[in-house]
Amino acid sequence: MGKNKLRVALVSNNQSPLSLGNDVPISLLYLGAQLEREGHTVFVLDRRTFKTDKTFLDALKNVKADLIGLSFFASSYTCVYKLVNQIRRFAPSVKILLGGPEVSANRQEVMQLFSKVDYLLAGEAEYTLAQLANCTSERDETGLKKIEGLSYRKDGEVQHNPMPAPIKDIDNIPFPRRDLISPKIWKKFFYRPGLSRPTDVILTSRGCPFKCRFCYRLTHGYRARSPENVLAEMSEIYARGTRGLNIVDDNFTVNRKRCIEILEGALQRGWRFAIKCRGRVNSLDPELLQLMRKAGVRSVTFGIESGSQKMLDAMNKKTTVEQNYEAIRMVRAAGLQCYADLFLGFPGETPETIKQTSDFLMGAKPTGINMACLYPLHGTEVYEEAKQNNTLLGDWGILEGYPRVKLPWFDDFSELNKMYAQVSRRFWLNPTVIPRAIKANICHFGVRDYLEVSKVIWHRYMRPKR
Repeated sequence: MGKNKLRVALVSNNQSPLSLGNDVPISLLYLGAQLEREGHTVFVLDRRTFKTDKTFLDALKNVKADLIGLSFFASSYTCVYKLVNQIRRFAPSVKILLGGPEVSANRQEVMQLFSKVDYLLAGEAEYTLAQLANCTSERDETGLKKIEGLSYRKDGEVQHNPMPAPIKDIDNIPFPRRDLISPKIWKKFFYRPGLSRPTDVILTSRGCPFKCRFCYRLTHGYRARSPENVLAEMSEIYARGTRGLNIVDDNFTVNRKRCIEILEGALQRGWRFAIKCRGRVNSLDPELLQLMRKAGVRSVTFGIESGSQKMLDAMNKKTTVEQNYEAIRMVRAAGLQCYADLFLGFPGETPETIKQTSDFLMGAKPTGINMACLYPLHGTEVYEEAKQNNTLLGDWGILEGYPRVKLPWFDDFSELNKMYAQVSRRFWLNPTVIPRAIKANICHFGVRDYLEVSKVIWHRYMRPKR
């Protein structure tokens, strides 16, 4: 290691509830690539891969880091606050940095709440984190004010530097450093049911061209990597022996021409990936779906959100119930699995719109669903309007639960939770759902996959909610 270079620990502190598979913390591997390019030594620790808090903390302590960066989401106030205090007990002088969506959306309040944190870094951070590491290693405090998106304390006062502009040419960002996580950990913990283990992830674009009112976007607008750049990274992934690939773009199919070039490029190279991706209901057609299947795509997930046109309009989805029906039909007709993301409780929701969503699911027959109740995020239109209208109940914070939006037709959220359970059970207990899912996955799922999927369905959808 060169003179004055840092030892940097990047920590994924995600303690998310049971879910259908775990994705590698790809954002930390992107950050690690740029840091290593600058000569710093990087360690990536994912809390989910440790058996106990003690083994995790021992590993973090043994790194002897000069700078520790923690990922921070709205749901992680309590666990991040606890971890910061634990770090301060064994490393009182280490520099601690928070980054991630919640920092970008709410940095003033985060800086006030986390008094033991040295820095926040908002916005896309591949380049700015490397700048911060260089300033720290050179003890250049004057350079801090030049780092866009950085929040820090000076003479007891909080300083917020201007937010960075989105990175325009994302082809120039180095590929993630996948070797920062050992193959043993990768194979054991990072997977998607129905795909070969280990499952890798790839991000071929950033942002989204749409403006749904419930969605927080780190940056506005859509930026895509060139097909050549994407295929070069896919080649590296394939050379590692990985065959399961989760494309984690918000919408892989939004640019049809680019999507086709990537899929045809993979076919021409003879790669045999098994792929999952997300799409938008009005950006697919039978011809594209057949190409996707040839290239190894096994499933497509849509952000359906609701089976009520009234709710889709309220959310500014710019889609129709009819488009949602047709997209699910086309995907299944092409021989692919189709999954639907939905949620209940957006302002304007009523028992009637919830019934429409339930009826939609029974009619459209997606392979599976991922459903939740709305928790409004900082920086979204729905959060800001609920706060202005005094309909925001609870808030994000260290001692808070998840916030909800009060609707006029119920007194407490047990009524919404009950309807959520009714919709879930009606879908999953339909006699055609499980056999259809098994048939779609019979050649791709192992026994372990079926056990994990069954466990998630029970805990998230079937078990009575308190």
